[in-house]
Amino acid sequence: MHLRASRLAILALALAATVAPRGAAADETDIRKADNGLSLDLGATYLDYTETAGGTTLDTEKGWLPTATLAFNLLAYPWAPIPNLYFHIDVTGSTGSTNYNGALCDQFGDCTPYQSTTNDTIIATAARLGRAFSLNRNVMLTPYERSATATGRAISPASAAMARIITIGRAWADCCCNIRRPSAGWCRCPAA
Repeated sequence: MHLRASRLAILALALAATVAPRGAAADETDIRKADNGLSLDLGATYLDYTETAGGTTLDTEKGWLPTATLAFNLLAYPWAPIPNLYFHIDVTGSTGSTNYNGALCDQFGDCTPYQSTTNDTIIATAARLGRAFSLNRNVMLTPYERSATATGRAISPASAAMARIITIGRAWADCCCNIRRPSAGWCRCPAA
């Protein structure tokens, strides 16, 4: 149902843009310029990790991690070896210390409450690959395949030999529609 609703929304948007009044004549150079580039984003990510068993919270790790994302976008020109190729890749890294609230347990299962800090590192990658289609001078439709992975590693000072490594991956198909607004240029595909 969600996929069908998304397709209908994209089709309705493309149709509306097709019959809308056109601005000054332009080719697709604007959208290619907007979708070609390299970017670096700096910020922070809030980690809120909880382990549970049987409805009971075993431990938590919470805190802000400094984060950097490096991204590359490409929307190829019609004369390129693969015309209208759409490609996006980004790598995000977060690293720092978070507050650990849990317990230290011995081999007999006896646990003592324990609070400390945990050194965390999270690396995430995302990629998109597709091909853009020009519907008219003002509308470009870009279906693409999207995939993402995230890997996290946490090391507790209480037991430096014990580290958790978690990897999550997913893939799905999506589509974006770039519409040229007469006064503002192109609306580009979302970055994430």
